[in-house]
Amino acid sequence: MRSRLRGWVDYVLFVYRSEWIWIAAFAFFVVTTVAVLAPPEIALVVTVVGAAVTIGGLVVDGTRIFRAWRASPLQELAAPPPAGSAADVQWMHDDPVMTSTIGHGSALGTDIWFDRAVDARLPHVRIRGRRSRVAYRLPDELAAIAGRSLRTGMEAGRRRRLGRLPVRFNGRLLRLATEPTRSVVESGEVVLEAVRYFDGECSNEIWSMGHEADGDSIVAPYVLDRAGRLLSLDRARAANVIGASILAITADRRCVIVRQAMGNSIAPGAYAASGSGSVDARDASGSRVRDDAGELDATAVIVRGMLRELHEESRVPWRDMLVGSARLTGYWRWMSRAAKPELSGIVRLSIDADELSTGRVWGDEAAFTASTTTVDLAALTTPDSQDRSALVASLRSALEAAEESMPEERRSKVVSMNPSLEQTWVCAAAFLAANPGWLDDQPTAPASERVE
Repeated sequence: MRSRLRGWVDYVLFVYRSEWIWIAAFAFFVVTTVAVLAPPEIALVVTVVGAAVTIGGLVVDGTRIFRAWRASPLQELAAPPPAGSAADVQWMHDDPVMTSTIGHGSALGTDIWFDRAVDARLPHVRIRGRRSRVAYRLPDELAAIAGRSLRTGMEAGRRRRLGRLPVRFNGRLLRLATEPTRSVVESGEVVLEAVRYFDGECSNEIWSMGHEADGDSIVAPYVLDRAGRLLSLDRARAANVIGASILAITADRRCVIVRQAMGNSIAPGAYAASGSGSVDARDASGSRVRDDAGELDATAVIVRGMLRELHEESRVPWRDMLVGSARLTGYWRWMSRAAKPELSGIVRLSIDADELSTGRVWGDEAAFTASTTTVDLAALTTPDSQDRSALVASLRSALEAAEESMPEERRSKVVSMNPSLEQTWVCAAAFLAANPGWLDDQPTAPASERVE
């Protein structure tokens, strides 16, 4: 009940914040009600006048809001905007790839774009960052239909029917406002902007939705140019919240995998990385995400977000993370979510797999995470690190074997994977092949360092 109430309050504040007439009328109604406690002769006049103004404001502005939303009906597009080729982007690239995820099973499949040259450099550089003083704002066209968008987004893998409110919190997150090309990663700077969760729900998450009148994606103009090429993050106007996924490896060489709850909005019931979610605004606070000169370290911000998700979803204590071993392993754009930016990482743990809190998850995180399991590291290191099909097949076989030891009620009918798990797995394989000594290196930060 508390979660649903909080979600409802966040929804009302987000949708109605620009509807000041309606809010003012409602507030005046409350004030006039309180006036009943005043002397009778004064209360009568105030109440009558207040009631008239309130009813008039509610009817007039409520009708305007209702008509505005009714004038913007949305429908699921028969064919979302095509992804194009790897070269159909507006920024400089070295070794681009456009491919489709293949291990999703019954989960949400997608095309993804990435640059192998960027991924090869990410583990070895510290990306400079800068917090923008200006927060992100939805384009006017998208803000005007925010209420309808929130009622037609994804929930438990299905489109919400109109009239049903989402049980989600409008958290404070960060968006990536700079395309991390190889030159930017090596010697440039990325801009991080404040954004709210609902901004993403009303832009990236309605990529496959359009107006009934023309059948075109309402978000496409903010993601693609007129030639259909993908806009760089510097120019794209979708929310582009930073997605972050990390693969944790235990001391006895096992990979931690999470199964998402059926209430998860993306790939419900599918397997996911050890920790996955979004980078919060709080991840960019504190001295640990700044260098000796006081400059913001974007790499540290993103890694902190990954480790926080690992702590929340896999319930790994902070003291058991070898923080200094954490590395970024990949950057990619999630095409079916309006080319949302995602980053992958890897980290070692100081504990064995049998010391993890596996099994069913309780508490607030139970709405998003169902359980935790592990698979042998050999499933990641044995296949050719450049063979996506072999890597995904190896992971699927390992997960199927893990399910054989689970109670019947916890087994999946079909082993499916969140696309972010597949890409995080593939990036981890490439990283380990290029850096075989990482598994035995001594971390540069103490295991007990807490980064939340």
